Amino acid sequence: MADDFERAYTEALREVAPRILPRHCEFVARHNRGWSSRPEDVIRYLELSVRRYAIANSAITAGRAKGPFLDIGGFWGVFSLALRKLGHDVAITESLRFYGDAFDGTFDLLRSRGVVVHDVDPFSGEDSSLPAFGTGFCMAVLEHYPHSLRGFFRTVDSLIRPDGMLYIEVPNLARWCNRMALLHGETVLPPSDVVFNSETPFTGHHREYTLRDLERALEAGGWSIRRHHAYSYSPCFTWKSWLVSPVWTAAERLFPMTREVLSTECFRR
Repeated sequence: MADDFERAYTEALREVAPRILPRHCEFVARHNRGWSSRPEDVIRYLELSVRRYAIANSAITAGRAKGPFLDIGGFWGVFSLALRKLGHDVAITESLRFYGDAFDGTFDLLRSRGVVVHDVDPFSGEDSSLPAFGTGFCMAVLEHYPHSLRGFFRTVDSLIRPDGMLYIEVPNLARWCNRMALLHGETVLPPSDVVFNSETPFTGHHREYTLRDLERALEAGGWSIRRHHAYSYSPCFTWKSWLVSPVWTAAERLFPMTREVLSTECFRR
């Protein structure tokens, strides 16, 4: 089943990639100068992200996540398209006001493949008029929002059925490279010059989460974690890693809370 998802994801990325153009990347990067304006860098990020999405998909194959599925803040839509290729009913939401026409070509492709596209701001706090979904996947989204999550949970509550699942993924504030950066007096936040050179509003990372901090946010919003995952997708650990970065490699293998990303499978309390 994992091979089926990876194959569908690879096919989806192959279709989306030609629509990731320099002018689109530059438009997205205006509000976050830490984001690359080179399409090849964006495509490489999406290639590496297959591990993130495969873990999310495992909740579907295990029967814990029920359809229809909603990809909240799905960005380039590769995950949504992969799920559609696997035969699922899936929709994607994205807040388009910061991106101009950067995603028009991608969303036209998604619609042509049967993915329903909605322009929804998940942080608006407004009740959605959309039919409720069985599972909402919200991956790499919360860290970009600087304010209270009360509005997010109000909107999400209207998007997901009472018995549905909310799957949240965030960067792990306590990952190994952050711990080492602090020891060397370096910031674990976006560099000040990146924020300075970005247009308002800045759409990079405003905050990251430890597992306990994420748990507290979810509890405040009326959700509880039933299962969590910790993983890294950017580094490529091989036998050479033990020679070049033995402590980092050992920490990643032995201590899950030093890994790059946290994700949680959540249900209403």
